[in-house]
Formats: sequence, structure tokens, C-alpha cells
Amino acid sequence: MEEFALVSAVNSSNPDEPNKFEEACHHPDAQERGKWRKTIRKEFRDMTNRGVWRKIKRVSIPTKR
Repeated sequence: MEEFALVSAVNSSNPDEPNKFEEACHHPDAQERGKWRKTIRKEFRDMTNRGVWRKIKRVSIPTKR
């Protein structure tokens, strides 16, 4: 899986929902983890398609960024 940094302005009040990318991506329940990963991939695709950001190769990122 590729590495990404996400910042969210939405904070869920549901204690069962992950608050961090790592919590969602590595959810202890395999079925929930699969659902979260599918949703995360969809969000990345949708945002890329809308031009919110663009994918670049990791090697093109300046050091210490």
C-alpha cells in the first residue's frame, strides 16, 4: 500500500469510527478493515479525478518534506 498523509476537518463523534488513517487502514476487525480500505481507495480516486491533488512519485518530493 502506498503512503499518504491525510488531514480531515471532519471529526466523528462515533467512538467506533477510526479517527486516523492508520486506525482505519489497520483496523483489528478484518471485515471492517476491508471496508475502510475500499472507502479510502475510492476517496483517493474521486479526489484525484476532481483535481483536488495529483499523484507524484515519492522520489520527486524534496528531502525533509
